[in-house]
Amino acid sequence: MLETVFVAPCDAPVEVAWDYFSDHRNAVKYMHGMVSYTPTGPLDKCAGATFDGAMKLGPSTMKSTVETVTWEENSLAVYKSTQGVNLTTTYRFRKVDDDRCEVEVEMFFELPGGVAGRAMEKAIEPIVRSNANQTRDNMTRLVGEYHTEIKNSVQP
Repeated sequence: MLETVFVAPCDAPVEVAWDYFSDHRNAVKYMHGMVSYTPTGPLDKCAGATFDGAMKLGPSTMKSTVETVTWEENSLAVYKSTQGVNLTTTYRFRKVDDDRCEVEVEMFFELPGGVAGRAMEKAIEPIVRSNANQTRDNMTRLVGEYHTEIKNSVQP
């Protein structure tokens, strides 16, 4: 099993960060390597929403269908795969102060067992870690930019 955990500090209130990350269209912007992420049913957010996603990891593209299994507004979102690569992704939102928050992201990939699975894990682990670092940086930057856009749009 591959696991990566990181914290993205965001110069935005929790509600603004939540708004940005709960819009599925932003996933391909902040998630490094994500090439597609589209709803597969009538819901595009909240528990029960499902998505088809594809992520480039080096020369390979990993595909998965995920379901939103936990949705606690401004606090927690958990996605688990139902098809394809076995993965679980958790987003935890924490208020730092009125203008800043942190988003902790945990990603667990369960690869096939045996020698082939262990070899694949060793091969993609550095790519997964690098993608996670870039994703963290993207999240921090993009949420800050989103918050600035919002602030500028409401000022006279």
